[in-house]
Amino acid sequence: EICQLEIGDVVEEGNIWCLYITKAKSDRFHLLGRRHVPIHSKLEATIQRLIENSKDGYLLPSGPDQYGHRHGRYTNRFGRHKTKLGYEKYVDCFHGMRKTINTYLADLGLEKQQREAIVGWGKADNAMAESTYLEYLYVYKMSDRKADVEKLSNIYTFLK
Repeated sequence: EICQLEIGDVVEEGNIWCLYITKAKSDRFHLLGRRHVPIHSKLEATIQRLIENSKDGYLLPSGPDQYGHRHGRYTNRFGRHKTKLGYEKYVDCFHGMRKTINTYLADLGLEKQQREAIVGWGKADNAMAESTYLEYLYVYKMSDRKADVEKLSNIYTFLK
């Protein structure tokens, strides 16, 4: 999802800069996958630099690989980085960071719905589930989400 972000997906929501993620992994989660994720303050300058240097309208520079995916280059680099840092027993893949972040936020006391709003998880078993989830996103104020995202500073060394 992050490799598919375009520079137009960096938006201001309630005076808070966010990544507006619109592309879910499957059509089943099209509503649940859409979310505004506040940008961590330590990443704001990097995001601004990426916007200014974009040559193709995407936030992360990378052409598609042989399968048409933009994430291959980053998946490989992440794998080498996590191994170098000794995280391979905690995070099995790039996508696995979401599990680690979810656990970390749970340990900080965030409710399930709040964690799902940040990492983009949820069950779309029926329209009621989607309605309840979207209502909770509306109640979970952007300023609270920003404060919760800021708590992630200590989880990965690349944010230090």
